[in-house]
Parts: sequence; structure tokens; C-alpha cells
Amino acid sequence: MQIGLEKRVRNFIFELSDGKKITKDIAAKDKAEALSIALSALSTYSSSKFPPPERIEITVSDENRRRLATMRFIYEIDLAPDTDAENIALDGKV
Repeated sequence: MQIGLEKRVRNFIFELSDGKKITKDIAAKDKAEALSIALSALSTYSSSKFPPPERIEITVSDENRRRLATMRFIYEIDLAPDTDAENIALDGKV
């Protein structure tokens, strides 16, 4: 039974970029699951700090490094001139 499971799981490669590149191998049963995991990772990473990077993207490739998709988030946050973004916490408290 475990052998069958191993045959169904494929390796995919994520490259996350927000000025620096992070490469991560993941296992997923198919392309759809790999893309779902990538979107979740992109959302989690981009919301883990404030302010978020202006632009962040993740590229998903198969085990042969053929690109399957690139997903991007682009943020535009206009702060008031007297606001110090470095001192704003995610919960809105200063």
C-alpha cells in the first residue's frame, strides 16, 4: 500500500522571490495540489510581516524544472505622511 502512495506523490519545486530567492522542494499528488500549496505558502509568507513586500511571487515547477505557473501578489499601501510603518504591528496597535 505504501508503494502505491509513493508512485502517486510527485516532487514540485517552489521558488519564492521578494528580492531574494528561496527554493523549496515539496511533494504533492498532482499539479492542482502543488498550486494550492504554493498559493497557501505565498499568502502565509506575504502576510507574516508588515509592511509586506511591494511585490512577491512564487514560481511552481515540476521535478524536471518545467514551469507550471507563476503567482504574484502586488501590494499598494498608502500610509499617511506621519505614519511610521516600521512601528505598526499586524494587529493595528502601535
